[in-house]
Amino acid sequence: MLWLPWAALAGRPALPTGVYDYVARDTDGAVVATGRLLVDSSDSGAWKIEQVASNQDVGPQVGSGTLSIQVSNDEIYIDLNPGWADHNVVLKGTFTHGSLAGDWKWLTYAGVAKSGRFSAVLRHSRDSMTRPIHD
Repeated sequence: MLWLPWAALAGRPALPTGVYDYVARDTDGAVVATGRLLVDSSDSGAWKIEQVASNQDVGPQVGSGTLSIQVSNDEIYIDLNPGWADHNVVLKGTFTHGSLAGDWKWLTYAGVAKSGRFSAVLRHSRDSMTRPIHD
């Protein structure tokens, strides 16, 4: 089953703006990527992520780029490759107690290429950021 987070989502509670420390794990729980997500508005931001496990392909969540955010009820969808129809990474999670956690999936036309769990902990609110992505 493919996620289509950009399709017909209802409700838009705000995801707090700021810098989030990001950790992606594979299906066995091993850390495969770490970095930062910057949420700079209710529906957009940026990311900078490095691959930790050189023996695993984690898709296009390595490097840096822009992101798009969609919220539906209690679920938050973050597309790390907005505008791409194929070969993109989507995060689906919930935000509680200053942390966003859930599943990541590397989606292709053929289906899910890789997946795992992620967490993103809010470290700096938007008001206190000076150099959010490059620190």
